[in-house]
Amino acid sequence: MIHVENIWGYIYVMQMEKASLIERLNFYIGKVDDAWISSLIGASKEDIDLLKKYSGLKEHNLELPNSFIEFIDKAGEGDGGLISNVLNGKMSVKRLVDINKGIYEMWPETMHPFEFEFLYDEVGIPYIIKLGNNNEIEYENTCYISSSFENLLFQCAVRKYEEMFYKKKIRFGASIKSFKESKNRRKEDTIMSIMDELIKEYNLECAWFNDNYFFCARNDIFSIILLKRVAMAGQLSGNDISQMDDFLRRLLPMIGAEIQSF
Repeated sequence: MIHVENIWGYIYVMQMEKASLIERLNFYIGKVDDAWISSLIGASKEDIDLLKKYSGLKEHNLELPNSFIEFIDKAGEGDGGLISNVLNGKMSVKRLVDINKGIYEMWPETMHPFEFEFLYDEVGIPYIIKLGNNNEIEYENTCYISSSFENLLFQCAVRKYEEMFYKKKIRFGASIKSFKESKNRRKEDTIMSIMDELIKEYNLECAWFNDNYFFCARNDIFSIILLKRVAMAGQLSGNDISQMDDFLRRLLPMIGAEIQSF
């Protein structure tokens, strides 16, 4: 077991002290995967400039988020599995250039520069930065998954690595029955409004990159991750199975979920 400390607080301080995005990610990831940072492969400046050109941003006075540019500069051709493993798609600026160049040169009228497709999953469905909507991240024009690209990176890091800080994990998700039972009762609730009572009762430290679509909090005993899509799903990682079971008995009926067996 790795000692659980106030990681979110340290990373927030690093942000205030102008540490780079990669430094802040590695502060967390490096505690369980010290090879991650050396596995990164950056995109070339030429390819980054071509991506901006062929995405049709200049014609609409648009810019890519600074966090995206900073990330692809260090990991645009190899992200060490950070995004690619979690979202099931290969991070490659070269591929994005090739895709956008053909459209830009042959069918420019079909481009949607306000919807920047930065990643395609294993079946070709895009993840989109909504440049006209506060840079939120959307999946296939069906549901939002994060409030910003920077938040998405830390959320992916947590989804990939958080369980490694603990001995045990329990995954959960919505069944048709449990989802229907809680759907109307919780229709207008946010993740934070659902979790507020449990945060106080279990003395949970919330991650600063939580938003309307993702939640992570931890204490010395366990760590909880929640994903809000059409329904809620997530994972509880911890060291004391009895306390984890007690927490889930409280949480699962509130979000309309059940323990999943894999």
